[in-house]
Amino acid sequence: MLTGFPTGPTPANDTTGKEAIMDHDAIFAKAAAIISETLDVDVDDIAEDTEFKTLEADSFDMLELVSAFEDEFDMEMPDDGLDKIVTVGDVVAGIEAAI
Repeated sequence: MLTGFPTGPTPANDTTGKEAIMDHDAIFAKAAAIISETLDVDVDDIAEDTEFKTLEADSFDMLELVSAFEDEFDMEMPDDGLDKIVTVGDVVAGIEAAI
């Protein structure tokens, strides 16, 4: 057995039940689907530069979205970061940083 090398799961052989590391496009697609369902908007109207205010998302919607993102991506977004989320791209960047 080699010593000094990690022996835990890697993204390719992860046995912890967590999903393998997702790429940017996959994260965006999942996030857009959640936004579409939660805010009842067409997924085709969602781009990374789409602002949540143009989707008429209020603070309660944003809390619901953050909770859905946390559940879907098995991560936590910082509570103080909610007011920094302006665009869908902000969400994607936050998810990428957290997973």
